[in-house]
Amino acid sequence: MKKRNQRARVRQQADNRGRVPDISVCIPVCNAEEYLAACLDSVLAQSLRSIEIVCVDDASSDGSPAILADYAARDRRLRVVTAAENRGLPGARNLALDEAGGRYIYFFDADDLLPEDALEGLLRIAEADGLDGLLFETTPIFESESLRAKYGNERFYRRGNIYEGVFTGPRLYIETLTRGDYIPMVWLQLWRADFLRRWGLRFSEDLDRLDTQEDDIFYYQALLRARRVRCLHEPHHFYRRREGSATTDGRGVSLHARVVVYCERVRALGDAGPSLPAELRSIYETYMFADYRELRRLYRALGDIGVDAFRNPAHRLFYRALQHNEAAWRVCQRLIPGLARKRPVFFSDRADADTLARVFALAPDEYVTLETEAREIRLQDLTDALRPGALHLFFTWGYEAMRDLLAQKGLREGEDFLDGRPLLPLLAEIAPDSPEARPESGKK
Repeated sequence: MKKRNQRARVRQQADNRGRVPDISVCIPVCNAEEYLAACLDSVLAQSLRSIEIVCVDDASSDGSPAILADYAARDRRLRVVTAAENRGLPGARNLALDEAGGRYIYFFDADDLLPEDALEGLLRIAEADGLDGLLFETTPIFESESLRAKYGNERFYRRGNIYEGVFTGPRLYIETLTRGDYIPMVWLQLWRADFLRRWGLRFSEDLDRLDTQEDDIFYYQALLRARRVRCLHEPHHFYRRREGSATTDGRGVSLHARVVVYCERVRALGDAGPSLPAELRSIYETYMFADYRELRRLYRALGDIGVDAFRNPAHRLFYRALQHNEAAWRVCQRLIPGLARKRPVFFSDRADADTLARVFALAPDEYVTLETEAREIRLQDLTDALRPGALHLFFTWGYEAMRDLLAQKGLREGEDFLDGRPLLPLLAEIAPDSPEARPESGKK
């Protein structure tokens, strides 16, 4: 007991000198007044004193702002960031991440609780093993017996298999995915801050408010890049199962969410590049094809939701391919990683421009028409149309000559420009006047 009190005094002295916090606890708060005080008490009572708590008030309309102000006045480790408008869970987490200054980042929810020594134990393991990320498990707290009966046997509280030692992120991701231990909840993960920032990892704000897969995208984007991760087969968290939470109030997995998540998986796989061993890539691609087939089944069952539902051009492109055939899907698999990194600009011959814009629901500033002479692009027109910082996707003749010119200008194929011509058969198949141009709809 004496040694523990001494460690606590040393930590407090370090805090008083203004050292960088060991862990930033990022908490989005939106109308959580009933549970917020208990949540904050459990974080402030942590045996690890070198922490900061970044709470984002996401346009709460209840008493949450007053509770946050009271706690911030009592403990300088807690800071409140107020969102100008409601950004939803992914946006609020991104705002907290922007403000966080700790060496490690932990995303926590405003209605859950932490055991007193949770953060100290996690930090000790992460430091000892030099980890990019650390996964762990939770203990559920049920507010009623009916909730216990309904959700008591869910698999995401604990994994069914034990994963000993340090893994590369891709191997742990694919091992847990294929063995039924896929638990993507970010409040069961601790990440090193410089790892997240080096890769620019953030939460996707392309999902609808009723979708519940914001954690999935973050999870596999992080794991497919991580070099050293561990998975603990023990709880360091209390998960409150209550009525009205995101997982019990009707939010679910929509077709829109499934398309967005699938595209982001493709992008993460592309970004992993050669660092992903061939064995793991093969397993993952097999899984991705099975998931695509399930998406096709879901699309036929639910009917067309309209390409305009997707803001991101990569998502729109994939959705169009989903409506047609496997060949189109395979082309999109190659294009999506590049499309998702930069704002794309589509280049087309004038004859195909209207079809291109219609098929992929392009805005006027997202595509350029190029005049051709004997199926050759006037290179001066191309030079004038290039846009710095964009990804140029060519659906036009003369690509080889353009590629040489672009390379001379220092642009890189795959990063600054791509050949979209493999998708031209898809454009022909769904030309505006053909029956195929009217997507399947209303099918049940």
